[in-house]
Parts: sequence; C-alpha cells; structure tokens
Amino acid sequence: MVSVRGELFHPAAAAALQHLENQFAAQFGSEFIITSGYRPLGSPSDPPNSTGRTQWGSWNWYRKYGSPLAAIPGKSNHGWGLAADLGSGIDTAGTPQHRWIAANAPATGWVTGRVAGEPWHVEYDGSLTAPPTTEIPEGIAMSFSIVPAADKDGGIWLVPLNGGHRVRIGDPYHVELLQRLKANTGSDQMLLAEVDIALSYITAAHS
Repeated sequence: MVSVRGELFHPAAAAALQHLENQFAAQFGSEFIITSGYRPLGSPSDPPNSTGRTQWGSWNWYRKYGSPLAAIPGKSNHGWGLAADLGSGIDTAGTPQHRWIAANAPATGWVTGRVAGEPWHVEYDGSLTAPPTTEIPEGIAMSFSIVPAADKDGGIWLVPLNGGHRVRIGDPYHVELLQRLKANTGSDQMLLAEVDIALSYITAAHS
C-alpha cells in the first residue's frame, strides 16, 4: 500500500490518483480532499462508523441508518486499496468539480458512478487504461545520491551532487522511486506521477 494524502492505496491506484490530483489542482487551484481510501476488514463487533475506518464499521452503520450504502465486508474495493471517497466539491453531484472528475478520471483508470447515490466514491479500474508513463530525463541519475542520515534521527536523504542542499526523503515509497530513477538505464518507463514525485525532491534540493 502507498499513502496519498494520508490514505492508503494499491501502488498502481495511488500513482494514478496522484496524477489525477495534479490535474485537478491545475484546474481548480487546490488539491482534492481524500476522506477515505483503504479500509481493513475489522470485525463484526466494530461499532457503526460512517467514515469507513473498517469495512465492518461501515456495514454496521449502513444496517443501522441505511445510508451511506456500504458493501458487504470482504466485498468492498476499499479493502483492496482500489477505491477512494473524495471531497472538495467532488462529493456533490452536478458541481464543476464533480463534472470534471467524471469526465477526466477515466483517462487515469479511475471511474465515478459505480455506487448509486455516492458522487464522492471513485474506483480504480486498471483495465480501462494503462497509467500514463514517461521517459526518464537523460542524465538525471548523475545529479544526486541517496544516503542514510549520519545523525541520531536516522532517515534517508537526497544529496545533490552539483550544488544545493540535502533534502530528507519522507516516505519509503519515495526512496524506492528515487532509487529507480537513479538506477534507470532507459528501459524503465515510470508513471508520470512517480516521476513527478521524484523530481519534486530534486527540485527542492536546488531551491
């Protein structure tokens, strides 16, 4: 699982969602709010919970109050990290934000409208489209190193080799992306969102 704005998703879904969020921010001037992503199964004794912290909590809420609709525990795409609930105007049918998501999300593999009455709910369907990829910029691998911190706090840092300052890498998945970027021989086409994340660290190191 990979974190996007504090919620966990399947890696392919996360990369596509990050790319979709970048497009949304360019259109509306702000990132969208993700209110729910991966939901663990939990147990039948979980108290009713409308925010979907567990699948059983959502199901118990639905059985008690009738809304919002919840999948039978074990059948929810949230349990696979392949569904998200979004805010920022997306959660209201007919708004410019919701119309934009409905029109643009499928190009990244995310779709709306699969749960009746829940405009905020989107699901990732990788069969719709391959997430967009890009060639890795030539020579970028020679511009930085990835090193463990020497201080007691630990951590991993990106260190530019041609001036600038070191930048702490805040997520293990981001370390992996930067390692892929550095080790790349031209055959690995990374997702656009993955390259965006990696290049953001390099840009920060030179700012």
